[in-house]
Amino acid sequence: MVTDAFVPEYRTHSHLDGFHGNNPGASVNDGPLFRMPFNLVFMRCITNGQIGSLEYLVEILTEERENAALRHDPDVLLLVAAAQAEIAALKAVMSANFAAMEQHALAREMPPIASRHLFRFQSAQAADKCVQLAEQIGTHATALPPAARQKVDRILNNMRTGRQHAAANHRAYGRIFGDLLLGGEPGDILL
Repeated sequence: MVTDAFVPEYRTHSHLDGFHGNNPGASVNDGPLFRMPFNLVFMRCITNGQIGSLEYLVEILTEERENAALRHDPDVLLLVAAAQAEIAALKAVMSANFAAMEQHALAREMPPIASRHLFRFQSAQAADKCVQLAEQIGTHATALPPAARQKVDRILNNMRTGRQHAAANHRAYGRIFGDLLLGGEPGDILL
């Protein structure tokens, strides 16, 4: 903990400013990135690493394609296909969300609240979906050589840790979004 430190106001970024799109740099940089909802961009910085980690786990398995124990296991074949499909789906959702936010930023407006809740929920879900598939890969990785197995274990442990971040709390964000969809008025500004 730092004591007796002074942080000038211009070096801070309030959640409310992020909610309204008043982000640092927006006054001197006209690019749409500086007008997007800060927390939605930030949360993707946290959860997108899970997608890349899952991609790497699939790569480890495909590098072992000569391993008969993996190659002829129907569950591994299904798992690799499911992981690859989920990666494509998660990337498509991420790209669509950023494209929508960019369009609103170019129009100098914020996305509607319902869209922002949806984007946050989808971002948080990515971490859990990736970890679920990664855990299945970890179960089947016993057929891998020790060096490859160590890589899988390390990546899987990192993914489990990353899933604990508040940005990956899909249950809480899903409940808030569900409340909105059923007529509630969440006062959440971490969007």
